[in-house]
Amino acid sequence: MDDGCLVESVLIPHKTKTNLCISTQVGCKMRCAFCESGKKFVRNLTSDEILRQIDRPYGPGTAGGIDSVVFMGMGEPLDNPNVIDAIERVKKEKDIPSRKIVVSTAGMCDKIKLLLPTKVNIAISLNATTDDQRNLIMPINKRFPLAELKKAMHDVNDMLPSKRRLQIEYVMIKGFNDAVQDAERIAALVPKKSLINLIPVNSNDERFHPPNLETVASFKEALRKHGFICYVREPRGRDVKAACGMLAGKMTTPK
Repeated sequence: MDDGCLVESVLIPHKTKTNLCISTQVGCKMRCAFCESGKKFVRNLTSDEILRQIDRPYGPGTAGGIDSVVFMGMGEPLDNPNVIDAIERVKKEKDIPSRKIVVSTAGMCDKIKLLLPTKVNIAISLNATTDDQRNLIMPINKRFPLAELKKAMHDVNDMLPSKRRLQIEYVMIKGFNDAVQDAERIAALVPKKSLINLIPVNSNDERFHPPNLETVASFKEALRKHGFICYVREPRGRDVKAACGMLAGKMTTPK
């Protein structure tokens, strides 16, 4: 950025499409224990700075070969008032439709409904199934405990078009939130038509390790028995510290 701050965005190529994960803040205030971005907060990005990340891979004025954009990089999107404008500009200036945009939140229950008029896909970063669990890894839970988050998820789900699914992001941590009982509690927390993404944790912190493949498979099967569409997020980018939860950037103090 012009003031010397550095944020990270991640280009994610697939066989038939290319996704781009972009940041909304320099650092993050949420301080989720498993996430590098939350170790320091400097400032919000402007709408221009958010869009600049889309220009970066292929040049200004076009989205190039980018098929979809996810607001899942550094920062909490709903903590930045510039994000709604940035979403509308992504649609208008980069010609990326709302169905190809995902905005993730750690659970700012009082602001989730602000995303509804944009018609983007909404993702909730859940990551735990009891307040005791979630308080340990996500400080925002003390402000918006699971009972409030559950109500917010169901309220938003009821307002979505029939073909649109609320997305649930669930970071799986070995021996902490990866038991089948956790899967059963997820089924009781989230709306029945939700799409659930399981994310084996990526972390440089020695406290957090991903579950083994068998545990992840059992967890997924338990959710599928409840009728949920469930995917396991393939771990990619760990070798360059670009996987989910590993983005830190160079959080210098602005000039």
